Amino acid sequence: MHESTLREKAREAIQAKRLPDRSPERMWGGLGVGACCVICGRAVMRDEVEFEMEFAGDAAAKTASPGPRNYHIHVRCFAAWEFERPAFRMAETISASDEARLAAPPTEALKSRFSANGHALPLLSDDGTIANCERDNTHR
Repeated sequence: MHESTLREKAREAIQAKRLPDRSPERMWGGLGVGACCVICGRAVMRDEVEFEMEFAGDAAAKTASPGPRNYHIHVRCFAAWEFERPAFRMAETISASDEARLAAPPTEALKSRFSANGHALPLLSDDGTIANCERDNTHR
């Protein structure tokens, strides 16, 4: 499978809570045992390398089984999951109020910090200096 497809499947597995978005407590590597990969759904064959990950007290899993939960995963699927975990965790930490605050137009106090052209970045004059800005002559 293509990397973008694997990463999408990894995102889906995290969102559907088939696989946690945190680091495993324990992990092993070796030849596949024919178990189904939690990301792509294909069996990890005996001639392929797999990772087996163990998550203790896995509250994120859909199953309510107590104790550790083990997952078998292809090496490439593991890499896709590793790429997607931080982005997923970061997206979940942004609350609705943060989203509203970030989407709101800038306040007057913030606008006053902008240059005269209304942009966050100051304008440069033809000679390469910053326009409409006084020079700081204080020595430190």
